[in-house]
Amino acid sequence: MHNGTTYNSRLPLWKQRLLQAREKYMLANYAGCRDFGVPFPPNYTDQTTNGLTRCITDWLKFNGHYSNRVNCQGQVRLETIQLANGGSYKKASWTRSTTNRGTADLHCIVNGKPVSIEIKCKATRDRLRPEQLKEKQRIESAGGLYMVAGNMEQFTQWYDEILSTHKQDLHNAKSTEKL
Repeated sequence: MHNGTTYNSRLPLWKQRLLQAREKYMLANYAGCRDFGVPFPPNYTDQTTNGLTRCITDWLKFNGHYSNRVNCQGQVRLETIQLANGGSYKKASWTRSTTNRGTADLHCIVNGKPVSIEIKCKATRDRLRPEQLKEKQRIESAGGLYMVAGNMEQFTQWYDEILSTHKQDLHNAKSTEKL
């Protein structure tokens, strides 16, 4: 169990902030953590695509935002065919995904603003496909935000900029509602 907010100062700043947000979230939402302490966190890394995705989804969750990981792949369907001689074989068919090609990995809401985040881990040299660039244009032209996350340092810098911009926008919108 982990108690307290002291983290190794040799950790990257993004990881220190993520661990602090996790601890605050766990203490606020789980009575067991208040009584017995916060369990040790997972080993957060932004060096793999799955690791970076987990870091970003947890970051958003722990900071009070909505995040949903989108799975765009189709499904293999296996069917067992019975033969007249008593034998059988399996037949595979493919059901295509109904999700738009190029859909971002994460669909989020950050301070009331729709955000799509495409995970392209720099450590694994992921690259955007043409379909993903088209989806980016569609989302931005509809008023949404789109972010390509290569690592956590890049994501946290973008997050801080967006948060400060949209907090001011939300404050201005609430001010005009009172008029």
